[in-house]
Amino acid sequence: MYTHSNHIPQPPHSAGLDYKGLRPRIDPAQVPSPIDAIEVDRQAWESKTHMTLPGTHAPLATSDFIAVDQGNSSPKFVRVSTWNMPSTSRLAAECHIPLAAIFQPFADLDVREESVPLVDFGPAGPPRCASCRAYINPWCTWVAGGLRWKCNLCAHESDVTPEYFSNLDPSFLRLDHLQRPELNKGTIDFAVSACPEYWAQDPAPRISQPYFSFPTDASSPPPTATPQVQANAERPKGREPRPMDWVFMLDVSSESTVSGFLAAACDSLRTVLYGRSPSSSNDGPALGEDDDDQEGCFPAECRVAIVTFDSTVHFYDLTDKLILVKSDMTPMLVVADVEEPFVPTRDDVLFVKPAEHRHTIESLLNAIPERFSQSNITDTAFGGALLSGLASLVRTPRWPHPSLPIDAPLTPFRSRLPSPAPPSPSTSEPTLPSPRAPFYHTTPQLLAEAGVGVSLFLAPGRWMDVGSVAGIAGGTGGEVFFHPRFGTARGEAGVLMEEVRGVVRRVGRGGYACDVRVRCSTGLTPTTPLGTFLPPPASAPEQITLGVLSPNSSIAFGLKHTSALSSLSASLLSPLSASFSPSSRSPSSLSPSSFSPSSFATALSSLSPSVGGGLSPRSYAHLQFAALYTTAQGERRVRVLNLALNVVELAGSVFQYADMEATVCWFAREALLGFYINGIHDHPTNLPHPGRPDREMLLHPPWLPHPLRIRHALNPTYRALPAFTLAIQKSKPLKARQVSSDVRNYHMHRVLGMAPRELVRYLYPRLLAVHDLDEEVALPVRGRVEGGEGEERMLMPSCMRDSYYFMEAGGIYLIDNEETMIFWIGSSASPQLLLDLFGTDDINALDPYMHTLHRLPTTLSHQVHNIIAHRLAQRTRSRRPKLYIARQNVDAAEIEFSDMLVEDQNNGALSYIDYLAVIHRQITNVLNNGGSLGGSSSMRSPW
Repeated sequence: MYTHSNHIPQPPHSAGLDYKGLRPRIDPAQVPSPIDAIEVDRQAWESKTHMTLPGTHAPLATSDFIAVDQGNSSPKFVRVSTWNMPSTSRLAAECHIPLAAIFQPFADLDVREESVPLVDFGPAGPPRCASCRAYINPWCTWVAGGLRWKCNLCAHESDVTPEYFSNLDPSFLRLDHLQRPELNKGTIDFAVSACPEYWAQDPAPRISQPYFSFPTDASSPPPTATPQVQANAERPKGREPRPMDWVFMLDVSSESTVSGFLAAACDSLRTVLYGRSPSSSNDGPALGEDDDDQEGCFPAECRVAIVTFDSTVHFYDLTDKLILVKSDMTPMLVVADVEEPFVPTRDDVLFVKPAEHRHTIESLLNAIPERFSQSNITDTAFGGALLSGLASLVRTPRWPHPSLPIDAPLTPFRSRLPSPAPPSPSTSEPTLPSPRAPFYHTTPQLLAEAGVGVSLFLAPGRWMDVGSVAGIAGGTGGEVFFHPRFGTARGEAGVLMEEVRGVVRRVGRGGYACDVRVRCSTGLTPTTPLGTFLPPPASAPEQITLGVLSPNSSIAFGLKHTSALSSLSASLLSPLSASFSPSSRSPSSLSPSSFSPSSFATALSSLSPSVGGGLSPRSYAHLQFAALYTTAQGERRVRVLNLALNVVELAGSVFQYADMEATVCWFAREALLGFYINGIHDHPTNLPHPGRPDREMLLHPPWLPHPLRIRHALNPTYRALPAFTLAIQKSKPLKARQVSSDVRNYHMHRVLGMAPRELVRYLYPRLLAVHDLDEEVALPVRGRVEGGEGEERMLMPSCMRDSYYFMEAGGIYLIDNEETMIFWIGSSASPQLLLDLFGTDDINALDPYMHTLHRLPTTLSHQVHNIIAHRLAQRTRSRRPKLYIARQNVDAAEIEFSDMLVEDQNNGALSYIDYLAVIHRQITNVLNNGGSLGGSSSMRSPW
């Protein structure tokens, strides 16, 4: 974090924009940087505990902290752009801070934190407001001696059931208040498996079904029944929760077999199901791997099916009933009609529990690479395979059966594309972010409605159209993993295995068949959400349907103030809307009492603090996030997050408790959404740059209003906002240099689903000077704690700024952006450093294809391994980064390393110093001469 006297210049192969005009003299060491605030906050929260009551500053998302739930959800579950809510829409507009909330409902907690409590109310279900259907929470109040409770969102008073009644104490709290987690904790799980109205609903029937699914023999109606009788058979209203089923789909075309991707996929699947075998073909334990990673991690309650596909789709009978003993071959059922896919058997033989049929599954996974090794089929029927997998999931040995997640991990996809050749950037690139065929619009909706999630592992050898394929995973809440030009020489087989393991673990900690809804207190309303999911209907922007929801999944909702008239209409019509909710379907619920004078008075009283379309500063603004889901073990639950925010009337108070990371997360998603809808050519700019095509003009941040750019210069919260704004422009989805459309679309999908913690580290990578590590850091030490006993802890080193200006030619640096780790080795690095870290003292003897760092009996090696293991533990192994070696002016990986140094002049944009100079000049001009920074101003844009 300091400047070396012998710092090295930026290499000439970094392409950026030059500063136009007279460059002011600015000391780079004196300008604000994100790393300064990150390191200060990280060190401050190492010894403190965060209390979640309103009115406190939340730790940064990059800090490791312990939170105590006092009725507000932890910042690990929800972050807002400001923890002080503006009282009126006018104040919000004048502050120019986007009102947004970023929810991560299944975020991982620290082992020292209390787990999320689970409450079961039996068949009656959790208490809910009779008006707005909000769930009971710690911010509700009790009236009429405990006979009714008042909703903190709409102020409606609901009756308390006799089973839930309790007397009140002098403080108007229930006597059993401390024994009720739902009245103390901001984050709570309600068990609703016994409530059929909370079960996943069946998809609406379609006139034209894209696949055919026949029930198994065990679930077939009596043969004497006519088709009309079979169709009208009485069925439960919903799908009974059951453990999750998995479908692993493997591409067996010639490209997959030749590249080694098929063999690596089979080995990865075998390792996930049964653990690593001694004869495993990969590279052994991965960097930062512990002993638990040597064992299988597939849930014991879940079943698995294996499907392969090339130009046809192949199912396998895994039940051991028809296995050929002499050849030890698993029977294969072939579906050649990929235009109208179906399941080729009525027997329940496709899904089995791995532990009960280990021999069959292992034999099949060992035989698949050899069986298709001589295949010369280049086409892949990915669409037919996907619909066949969906058909196998929706059929059942007994009704009802849930639609369960399908994991399609290995799908290089070429022949089903609308066009077999990559498009020309000058003609077709504006439409590349959006799907290019109707199939990619309708299929995600089919999957999401059926409660099915798709995760894709892509390994193309050429252009693939990731923009179309990734939409299937994005529309269902799944993930995309991208391995272009897959090769085992770079250790990608080990990376693939960790990614498959991570998907299984994350989905196991989350849920499937998810319905999400956000509710706000009177005076606020959620707007259209942003993230990797299908857009909700315009009539209900607060409702989202997802196939799967994992700990890495995050959803961003915008917030806006509502007028008093609309709030009054919602309050008066809410009894009518509640009568049609799943929990109140009886005609008796629609009674004249729903529109009694008392309900009208309640509606007026709830509006009294928000006359004129605002919030009362004498009360809190409340948000409630509810996710209805089914666990991997087959339990139906509701995860509820509650948040209460202070309401303020001064702009200074709004900025005082602003959250820059949530703001940056919202800005990034808004920018990518505009890019997705409008394409590159339509991205707004103020001034075309001579000699550069329009597609490179992504540098003016239209999502950042100019008053916010002025205020951040005076407010410490937004001091690092210019650095993150520049980093968004330099990110792969929006950078102005020539970028492959597949790479651009893959990173667009990644950024749209990133939580604030991961996004900040992706935009501003962590750069560490390995050669400057103190002897005490990254090594376990005994620390004193209260009580006299010591606990083992490890101090992590501080990171440095992302610029060549702060580096030296004799150093070794490690940079990490959550996707890639690169060791940069200076040309003058000490031979002793090389020997301690890599086992050789000659820089030219280093293997340029090194993909793993071996542990050596040296202090430096132990320190580096501990640092990497700590980072992997922080990200809960969401994605194992690829490791590269970049020797100064020798290896090609140095180009990627240079692009990750966002403060330098690269990625088709200005350097951080020049960017600050331009912004400062424009702000000074506005303050002195008036005007604005928008396109209507006569001022020239910095680009």
